[in-house]
Amino acid sequence: MPPPQLAPRMREIMGQLRQQIEAQAIAAKQDDAIQQRKTAARNRIQTDYAVLIREWYSSIPPAARQRRYTTEELLTKFAGRYRDRPAVRMIGAALRVNGFLPRRDWSVAGRNLRYWVPPPD
Repeated sequence: MPPPQLAPRMREIMGQLRQQIEAQAIAAKQDDAIQQRKTAARNRIQTDYAVLIREWYSSIPPAARQRRYTTEELLTKFAGRYRDRPAVRMIGAALRVNGFLPRRDWSVAGRNLRYWVPPPD
């Protein structure tokens, strides 16, 4: 009985594995490109809100700059990209970029309200 011929079958299997690995590498590159586009879009949106907040803050009079602002109050000042109001997380990120500090009033009179303290001038 002749010995079994494993070499042709092994070559076929190795070729299939190479094709699978190449397909996975191409899919991974496409996924990376999609993630980079999403990240770029998210950063652009946050930058747009940061610019809007910077322009709004510079346009208000100096006396009004010293007060604290609630998130709901700030949401009504800006328009969202897809809705009438922007996303809270986008406004929060843009406020942090512009130097605003998040605070919370834990007193009974303050009703645990969250607000933003403007940056020192």
